[in-house]
Amino acid sequence: MKTAKIGAIFLVSVMALAGASAGYALWIDELHLDIDVQTGYIGLEWSIEGFGDSEPIDKDFSYIDGYLWSWTEDANTGLWLNIYNGYPCIDYYVDFNIECTGSIPVHIESPYVWGMNQLTGPDGLGTLVITDITGAVVQFPLQIHPGGTFYGRITVHFNNNLPQDTFVWLTCISFEYHQWNENLP
Repeated sequence: MKTAKIGAIFLVSVMALAGASAGYALWIDELHLDIDVQTGYIGLEWSIEGFGDSEPIDKDFSYIDGYLWSWTEDANTGLWLNIYNGYPCIDYYVDFNIECTGSIPVHIESPYVWGMNQLTGPDGLGTLVITDITGAVVQFPLQIHPGGTFYGRITVHFNNNLPQDTFVWLTCISFEYHQWNENLP
C-alpha cells in the first residue's frame, strides 16, 4: 500500500507538472514587416507669358525680349532679358509664371540677378522690381504648393544715368528654391 501511495503521489506530481508546464509553454514566431517608402520630389518650371513697355504707341522705339536658358549645366534655368534701344523713364516688363511641378511645397529664395549692381548700385541705372498678379512687391521666400502657380511680373525702370549709345542691356535672373522646411544659411 505504501508503494501504491508513493506511485499515486508520483503520478499526480507528474501530471501536475505536465499541466503546469503546458500552461507556461513558450511559443516563438516572427513577424516580418515590409515597408516601402516613396519620397517626394521638388520641382519648379517657369514660363514667359509676355513682354511689354510703357512707351506710347506713337513713340514705340525700344522693346524688351527674353528667353529661358541655363548658363551652366548645373544651374537652374535662368530668365535672360534683352532690352533694345532702351532709354530713361520707361518701364519694361516681363510677365511670367512659376509652377510647382513637384510633390511637396517649395520655397523660392530672393532671385539672383546677374548685373543687378549695374542697375541698382551707387551710380545705378534704375530699378528692378518683382510683383505678384495684384501688383504687390513680392516678399521672399515665396512658397508654392504642389500644382500651384505663382503669377508675377518683373519690371525694369531706367533712370537718367543710363548712357547713350548702349544698344543692348542684358541681364539674367534665376531663383534658388528648396523644400519648404529646409533652412538655408
